[in-house]
Amino acid sequence: DIKTNDLKNFAKKFGIGENLIFIPQTDYEKIPNYISISDIGIIPLPPENLWWKVSSPLKTLEYMAMSKPVIVTNIPFHQRLFEKGKFGILINSNKPEEIGKSIDFLKKNKDQLNTMGEIGKKIVEKYYTWERQAQEMEFFIKNIKKSN
Repeated sequence: DIKTNDLKNFAKKFGIGENLIFIPQTDYEKIPNYISISDIGIIPLPPENLWWKVSSPLKTLEYMAMSKPVIVTNIPFHQRLFEKGKFGILINSNKPEEIGKSIDFLKKNKDQLNTMGEIGKKIVEKYYTWERQAQEMEFFIKNIKKSN
């Protein structure tokens, strides 16, 4: 597991510590406010965890819907998203070193943040609206009924 102090130390090492805010666990209603004041989102899920092979992290889609580029770990859902466009950085592990290098890269390439954010928002609007998810669920249920 990633420890907040480890991330703070790496942020300091890369000279970006003053640019990061580590937010503690918070009420769900406050999350959009935090996302809106952020330049990027970081979703450091452990890629070796079997659960992520079948999961679709809502947090990733929330950042994307709010036009925020993200740093995400290489899990199947994120791989499928990146096939649709480059809306951030896909990293191979959730190690602080790799996260720190990605933050440093985005800091040095701030001119790309808006473009990445807009690409992510368009992906969500095209493929991941609640209406589209409901249609896919309905299709799935109908196919289950047909197979019985």
